[in-house]
Amino acid sequence: NMKVACVQLEPVHGNKKASMAKAESLLRDRFSNISSNFVDGERLPDIIILPEMAFTGYLFRDQSHIEDLAEDISEGDSETQAWCSKIAQQYKSGVCVGFPRKEKENGVTKAYNSLMLVDPDGTLLVVYDKHHLYSADETWACEGESFKHVALDWIKKKDGTAVCAGLGICMDINPKGFVNPWHEFEFAQYLKDVGVDLILFCSAWCKDPDDIDQTPNGMETMNYWCSRLQPLLQSNVYFCVADRVGTELNDLSIKGKSGSTHFCGTSCVLHMQSPSIIACLDEYKETV
Repeated sequence: NMKVACVQLEPVHGNKKASMAKAESLLRDRFSNISSNFVDGERLPDIIILPEMAFTGYLFRDQSHIEDLAEDISEGDSETQAWCSKIAQQYKSGVCVGFPRKEKENGVTKAYNSLMLVDPDGTLLVVYDKHHLYSADETWACEGESFKHVALDWIKKKDGTAVCAGLGICMDINPKGFVNPWHEFEFAQYLKDVGVDLILFCSAWCKDPDDIDQTPNGMETMNYWCSRLQPLLQSNVYFCVADRVGTELNDLSIKGKSGSTHFCGTSCVLHMQSPSIIACLDEYKETV
């Protein structure tokens, strides 16, 4: 049996070290004794997943607003990669986390809303750049070129082959730009075509800032995710979501804009066969 730990937290906006400390504390509380692969008879996770932009917060006005927080992993001094590597080795687990990435292309710095996945040895396995951008991403991020999937060699299926994981970040599950036809299901169709066994989904799912009712509703959120994964219904695929909680001031994204963006939590593991809820967290609590 595969075990996934979904970390649900509220990042400290603009403060990676404080956000990382929060995440470590949540993991420590959940898995207090890490001297072996078992905690009080319970096995440690095969993979730990954290939300989109897990350590920086989500809303930024433009590229200059986020540039000091974005990481160029080619330079070898990525704080997020170092953290993931440490946690992976500590918990003997893969670690998947969302972060802002930057790179120089022909002398021009480009930024991306990305996720990284390291294996249990702490080695960087893959980086994926968000393919479908949300309006709040478009203030600073470039679009990733395509969806991605990866083999998790440390997790084997009954036939001895590696589990195949699809990678996604929040808006990826939606029609591109909310313009493409609903029934194209770009993300889900890609995952079906490549034959994934599970989906690792880093998210900062939020209520529409223009909605009058800003109260997150877990069942509503999970029902929506399932509706966007329609091509995978009745298949033996697991959808694993780490979604953030809390609020951020809209002014962080659009200067002078009043109010707050409310994030929906409801981190969960859904089995697409029925579909059914294997486990889920609530809309507000920071926990694992």
